[in-house]
Amino acid sequence: MTSTNPTCAERTHTNRRRRGRLAVLLFALLGLGILSPTPAAAQDAPAEGLEVKGTFVLVPEESEEIAAAIEAAIKKMRFFKSIARGRLKDTNPLYRIIHIDASADTVRLAFEDETTLIAPTTDEEIEWRYNGEKFRVRTRWDSGAIRQSFAAFDGVRESITTLEPDGVTLRIATTVTSRMLPAPVKYVLVYRRAEG
Repeated sequence: MTSTNPTCAERTHTNRRRRGRLAVLLFALLGLGILSPTPAAAQDAPAEGLEVKGTFVLVPEESEEIAAAIEAAIKKMRFFKSIARGRLKDTNPLYRIIHIDASADTVRLAFEDETTLIAPTTDEEIEWRYNGEKFRVRTRWDSGAIRQSFAAFDGVRESITTLEPDGVTLRIATTVTSRMLPAPVKYVLVYRRAEG
């Protein structure tokens, strides 16, 4: 007479398969947006009251050097180091003056070289040209900060712009990643609101 009760090993195997199927289903639902780690209402809510306006001037002594950040990222490269250095310098300009007009639904950035970017804060992808090159730009508010990504054919630059509680200090934290870089480029620039 054979027993119909599953052995301990069979029960363990069955439980693992169930957990595996459940995990796959969960990730699929997350990917489709049926389940969300944050409530849908919180994601779709307009960024009311969010605003940053003014002209800000670089504070060099409080800012990290872009050139040093680039060197740290490419130091393990051998053959293409000089090419990577030139490319990163071109796509990470140091602006000494930034004009910002950011509201709940639009961000406008203007720089001293007359470069201007106007983008919706809906995280919608727009096309933007800088120095003749095309970038895919996304902009959104994130916990009171302006989060932007600039995607090119060879990498992505992400910037988080935050106005400090004093209403005077502006911080821009930038991270550049690329499949061709052994490490990301990371630096923070500090600006002060211009007087007058």
